Amino acid sequence: MLNNFALWFISGFLSMLLWEVLPVDDGYSFPEKMKVLILFSIIMAVLQTFFFPTLTP
Repeated sequence: MLNNFALWFISGFLSMLLWEVLPVDDGYSFPEKMKVLILFSIIMAVLQTFFFPTLTP
C-alpha cells in the first residue's frame, strides 16, 4: 500500500511542478494548486489501493 501511495503522490507532485512551470495564467496561486493536487494524489492512491488491487505490481 505504501508503495502505491508513494507512486501516486510523486506523480501528483511532478504534475504540480509541471503546472507551475507552464506559462498558463489560470488565476490559481501555487498553494491552491498544491492543495488540489495533493488531494487528487491521495484520492487516486486510495482508489488504486482499495478498488483496483489487480493493478498493483
